[in-house]
Amino acid sequence: MLVLIAPGDDWCSAANDAAPGDEIVLQAGEHAGPCTLGSAGQAGLPNVVRAEDPENPPLIVYERASSNVIDVAADYITIRGLAFGPTQADIDAVKVKSG
Repeated sequence: MLVLIAPGDDWCSAANDAAPGDEIVLQAGEHAGPCTLGSAGQAGLPNVVRAEDPENPPLIVYERASSNVIDVAADYITIRGLAFGPTQADIDAVKVKSG
């Protein structure tokens, strides 16, 4: 299933509600971080979080320092075409914690 997410919508909840093979498609604009991706895909059916338009990528914004922007805590996750920032020093855009 393809789920289109507008700026201001809760993309993190949509990503964590995803079933194997679902695509969470972020429209251009600012989207709030942080997010821990904990909903796993399957071999051949990854969960995908991606830009709707790679030429105009959505911006994941997180200005605090208590988490990374995206923590991956599940198997078979694909992240494609997103932009990140600004962030604080020592904050990773994407960190794979498990999976």
